[in-house]
Amino acid sequence: MKYAMKRNVLFISLIPLFLIFNYLSGCSPVNPHQKPVLENGLPKLSPVITDELQESDGGMPDLEYSLDRAEYFYALGVNANRDGKWEQAQSNFEKAMEILSEIDVSADSNGTNERFNKLLKEIEKDYSYTLVSQGILSDESSHSAFLEMFADIKNFKNLKEGLSAKQVAVPESVTYTMPIEFNERVQNSLVYLQTVGRKHFVLYLSRMGKYKDLMLEIIRGYNLPEDLVYLPLIESGFNPKAYSYARASGAWQFISSTGRLYGLNENWWHDERRDFVKSTHAACKYLKFLYEKFGDWNLALASYNCGEGKIERETKNQKTTNFWELRLKRQTMDYVPLFMAATIIAKDKGKYGFAEVELMEPISFDVVKVNKVMNLKKIASSLDISYEELKELNPQLMRDITPPNHPDYELRLPRGCAEKFTEVYESIPTETATNWATHRVKQGETLSSIAKHYGVGLSAIASINKIRRKSKIVAGQNLMIPIKNSSKESANGPSYSSSSRDHQIEAVGGTYTVRRGDTLWKIADRFGTTVDALKGANNLKGRNPKVFPGDRLRVSADGNRRDAEKVHVVRKGETLSSIAEKYNTTVANIRRWNNLAMSGLIVPGDRLKIYSSN
Repeated sequence: MKYAMKRNVLFISLIPLFLIFNYLSGCSPVNPHQKPVLENGLPKLSPVITDELQESDGGMPDLEYSLDRAEYFYALGVNANRDGKWEQAQSNFEKAMEILSEIDVSADSNGTNERFNKLLKEIEKDYSYTLVSQGILSDESSHSAFLEMFADIKNFKNLKEGLSAKQVAVPESVTYTMPIEFNERVQNSLVYLQTVGRKHFVLYLSRMGKYKDLMLEIIRGYNLPEDLVYLPLIESGFNPKAYSYARASGAWQFISSTGRLYGLNENWWHDERRDFVKSTHAACKYLKFLYEKFGDWNLALASYNCGEGKIERETKNQKTTNFWELRLKRQTMDYVPLFMAATIIAKDKGKYGFAEVELMEPISFDVVKVNKVMNLKKIASSLDISYEELKELNPQLMRDITPPNHPDYELRLPRGCAEKFTEVYESIPTETATNWATHRVKQGETLSSIAKHYGVGLSAIASINKIRRKSKIVAGQNLMIPIKNSSKESANGPSYSSSSRDHQIEAVGGTYTVRRGDTLWKIADRFGTTVDALKGANNLKGRNPKVFPGDRLRVSADGNRRDAEKVHVVRKGETLSSIAEKYNTTVANIRRWNNLAMSGLIVPGDRLKIYSSN
């Protein structure tokens, strides 16, 4: 599902499937290779290195070529991080990890392992910082659980011989509700989970106990095969806070656009992709749609991994609907057999060497409704419960408070706490929500002068930007600044200053003060709405009414979302512009509704969420 709405997003399972391919194909030793010479902080590389998806021309081994490319993009990300260019940094780090995910590495690579693992650890650290700085991730999140297992790269030779015949045998006396085959690809996946992936798979099996019963009940409600409950084993390891570099989040690993199609909303305050109840409902709806579309569970799962459009095109081009005959991206080819192997083990742990794994206690909770902004630590203290337990029950909350402007917000409490919560509700104070501005440093400014200007603590700015209080800052550098706003404001999260001159913060929802150079079209585009909507909301007459600096306009951060919701299936020859024109909206709206990057492509078969009265 990571690919379903964006052609340029490549999904990698939280378990590094490329390792299985390495076992199948083998990997011959390569010569040691020195790191590229740095020039102005960047690797000095041939232009071909920087081209996306370019293959080696034979001038150097593929492995070393790929590592050079990964190091190049990592260096670009570091430079962007230094300048506070978070989106640019994120894009480069994700490109570097995409390259690493395709590399075949073995223990006898004469030092390549060390280079690979060192680079991966460096990327992991800087990538986490970038995501937290953007507010995409909270500090405690597992930003990319699949990275946990990269450190387990070993030589795959003779792994199968090290297992007993029983541990690689065909499963017996077990009933499956999903089609389970036992061919060589499934067997090799089984070997992988019992050896290289064993350490983490033990954790995933154990953690499954928390959510299995709850998810199984939801799956049954959709009349779907019960064995689908094992899919999160290879998606997230049953970690609701997992976040992959393909920008997928939650136990079921939705990207934003697909999540929104199935009712999962996200903003600065909460991300419903991480909600283990709502995301399970969404996954069931999406899997049901995929199965009805293809009539085959193997193809449905492959589509869940790489996108329905991709599978539709490949079955047509390759003239087969047999998954085992299709030539697909390595991750997708390994995804289905890995699911089968995970299911085989989960249903017969003892036979396959996991008898010692004890499942964690099933999660249990009460649900209460909250109508004010409340701090989770104060709630926990008032109820005499663990703050960590409260956070675990509400992984969708990205901050330490309940979302502002969200009446009747459903908060989960440990079982038996609902009555006490009702008693102490009024005594728990209403919090103010923290909003954010991006400040571009001007010549002569210091951290102290910036802190004084915004009326916030120097330590807070230093901590959020992960710098020291006495760090030197330079002109042009971007800093994130926390600003306290009332809960009636900032409901949609961080707002950013586009002016280095006056540090004003743009409104997100509510009202907006017109600036010099603004036009209705620019304001509409900025807030993802239309000129007509602005004119109607502000009683502006005429074909092209003018606005002047200082005017205050009512704006809606939701654009046309009050209109009817539609799903548009992209057809051959269509562009975002032609689709926007068809629905009387803007390209900016469509990009925002579907989380499409500026460079994001659409292809026939993609499903776009549209809000329009047409």
